[in-house]
Amino acid sequence: MHVAIIVPTYNVERYLTETIDSIRSQTHDDWELLIVDDGSRDGTVELARSHVQRDSRIRLITQANQGGAAARDNGFREVGPQTEAVLFFDHDDRMRPHALERLTRSLASHPDSPAAYGLASYMDAQGGPYRVGRYERFLRRRRRLDQQSLVKMGRNEPVTYEALLVNNWIPIGGILMRCEAKRLAGAFDAQTAYAHDWDFWLRLSLQGPIAFVDEPVYDYRIHPSSMSNNTSKLLNSELAVREKFIHAADIPLERRQQALQAAQLVMAEQLQRKRWKSFLRFITGRFAEGKQLLNSGVENYQRFQTASPVTGS
Repeated sequence: MHVAIIVPTYNVERYLTETIDSIRSQTHDDWELLIVDDGSRDGTVELARSHVQRDSRIRLITQANQGGAAARDNGFREVGPQTEAVLFFDHDDRMRPHALERLTRSLASHPDSPAAYGLASYMDAQGGPYRVGRYERFLRRRRRLDQQSLVKMGRNEPVTYEALLVNNWIPIGGILMRCEAKRLAGAFDAQTAYAHDWDFWLRLSLQGPIAFVDEPVYDYRIHPSSMSNNTSKLLNSELAVREKFIHAADIPLERRQQALQAAQLVMAEQLQRKRWKSFLRFITGRFAEGKQLLNSGVENYQRFQTASPVTGS
């Protein structure tokens, strides 16, 4: 199976070689790498060119700064007709040696699945172990919507639309999708900003269950510039994704109703947690912080209690 790996880059001179070397070390060697530079101002482009000169499987595409979503889609447009599957990989992460082998095998074993994905592990800015096992445990605690409740999923159960409505269980660098499935799902939506990957996985899952590989396939770097540190922006983007799937006219009404049910259940759980956290802040004298936390929980809960997938209100 020929795989295209698309890596958007932006001011990542420090980490790019490590990322590329991890891709070149794959036990599955039928791949091409498209580096899409998003207007870097450091030495990223020059460094990428040096890798292009050393390995004919690597290509470089440059663009004015448009953001990660546009970079991913621009890279996909350059994928050749011989490519069967595509994987989008972040510019500072590190792929495990057997990642492509495990994912291509899973995709081949599940011909009705649009994609297959595996787990990720945290690493620190220097590439060392960080919070060992924590990310894997979170990604394995998968739940899905079942009627009017959220239920635990089986260990090897594929991820479905009903599961992704609860949470984003798919790490962005760990999913290999069929090229035709990517085309059917459309472009990454930059309007969903920090959650554009979750938005895309939801659309992808409308095509069928996404196969699950129960092992880490890459290391996700945690450092001060990681997007995951922008907590408030990420939460706002996640709320925007939930609202999008409740109101989107191109999604069947039944699917929109499921999106609303999941949002209401998740917001109810979050409100309970925020009540407890705000109480702890109140008893330690952090009144303003506790009040703000509680108000945000109530606001988000009410936001989805009054939503309607029929009227869009």
